[in-house]
Amino acid sequence: MNSVLEQLIKQSNPLMDTHSRVREAMQRIALNSLSDSGFFDKVAFVGGTALSLFHGLDRSSEDLDFTLLEPDPDFTFGPYIGALESFFESLDLQVEVTEKEKTHQSKMKTAFVKGICREIYLSFGEVVPGIQDNQRISVKLEVDVRPPEDHGTEWAYPLLPFPHKVRMYDLPTLHSCKLHAILCRGWGNRVKGRDYYDILFYSANNIPVNTKHLMERLALSGIEVSGEEGIKELLKKRYASVDYLDAVSDVAPFALEKRKLQNWSPELFISTIDRIRFI
Repeated sequence: MNSVLEQLIKQSNPLMDTHSRVREAMQRIALNSLSDSGFFDKVAFVGGTALSLFHGLDRSSEDLDFTLLEPDPDFTFGPYIGALESFFESLDLQVEVTEKEKTHQSKMKTAFVKGICREIYLSFGEVVPGIQDNQRISVKLEVDVRPPEDHGTEWAYPLLPFPHKVRMYDLPTLHSCKLHAILCRGWGNRVKGRDYYDILFYSANNIPVNTKHLMERLALSGIEVSGEEGIKELLKKRYASVDYLDAVSDVAPFALEKRKLQNWSPELFISTIDRIRFI
């Protein structure tokens, strides 16, 4: 096995299953390639995967979420696709990178890095029985092309696969994004329990909230609130209405410490509201 791939697998949390460890390695490889291509000159890494890879959130994650630093509805993944495929190939990984064509104007631009599971696993030295010949493993890349302002960013400097740098939202701005997701994510009648798992991480680590950024995000979603107290009232209503069995069911496959899924209730999440520090 390629020594770099071996290091990537060793770096992953041993509590993860094989699929999650390999997908995380692919995420790190994609970030390295994007960094080398100048992607982070105008883009920041956001979302739960940023929290997992760089801040110690103990859950696995599926996608790589990004946001432009300045709005640009004409953004495309086109300039990065060839470099992504070549970078993976340099590590003996055969993938296909495609940008999703959308028939309507969307604030999100999406691409996928896909490979054949059996081939990718073998490249990482992993043998998993029962894999179908055509079964694929993929990483979704998604960029918000109409972001709000008043964000804070910081740089991370990963050493694997090779030294590079990744710009991402700072923790208060990431926290504001997660609160916005709690209040506005459109999942129909389903609940994205991963949002709630992450909120407990922010609360337990006393991470403040970038208030201006949250207010702008809410306004872009058509929600006008009267300051911090208005945000708290919205959160109380939201937390009181959630089906927590549904939330736990969603996050359970990703949570590495299952005991953190115990005793989820409206009271637990409402108790986090008074701990929020708005800055």
